[in-house]
Amino acid sequence: MSSPSFDVPEFNVLRALDRPRKVQDFLDRLPINKETTRETCTSPLVTLRRNKAHCMEGALVAALALWMQGHKPLILDLRTTSDDVDHLVALFRSGRSI
Repeated sequence: MSSPSFDVPEFNVLRALDRPRKVQDFLDRLPINKETTRETCTSPLVTLRRNKAHCMEGALVAALALWMQGHKPLILDLRTTSDDVDHLVALFRSGRSI
């Protein structure tokens, strides 16, 4: 099995996100994908090309950006109440290991 290729221009922006704070700041600047015509769940590449993301799409972009910096690509799915949608976050570990 070959390694995935990250040799596309869209991923250049992720290479510059060398700290988790920079990843969050980048995501905060992305317009929200309000899914007005249909539901989506796009890959990080498509999300970057469209330049908009909803929660899951943003979490995938964040997990990829963090993975490119050496972190494990972890996503946490939070469900608050039955009448709310899930909320997703990309996790990372900073400092000492447990």
